[in-house]
Amino acid sequence: MKNFKTLLKEKGLKSTAQRVLMLKTIEEAGHIDMDTLHKKMSELTPSISLNTIYLNLEQLAKQGLIAKVSLSSQKNVYETVKEQHIHLVCTACGNIMDKEIENNTLAKMKEGALSGGFTPSLVAVNIYGVCKKCTDNQTTKEHR
Repeated sequence: MKNFKTLLKEKGLKSTAQRVLMLKTIEEAGHIDMDTLHKKMSELTPSISLNTIYLNLEQLAKQGLIAKVSLSSQKNVYETVKEQHIHLVCTACGNIMDKEIENNTLAKMKEGALSGGFTPSLVAVNIYGVCKKCTDNQTTKEHR
């Protein structure tokens, strides 16, 4: 488990109990939307508001401690910053899986855009399909 107090201080942010709890909750979930994060945090800190969650998510993302993942047809989710990876998004169950990629893959994509005269602000890859669990469940249902 990461030392979130130290990470917050390294980024020049106050290491509050709410921020540490937020980072731990995001880390444990893998990917989590703001409403679910609020619900989980409210169980431990009943007075926390949705606005506080929103403001802290924006600040943590701005400082590079978390990343906002935009998904088509789903709410944005948040994750702690990790090694370079892509997202495999199951269209059947909504699960989001991380798949590590070679370190320079996203950089090459960004270079390709730059060479075409385009200035990218974000390079992210989401691949949509059906996960193994859902595929296996569908296959099992078909064979009954």
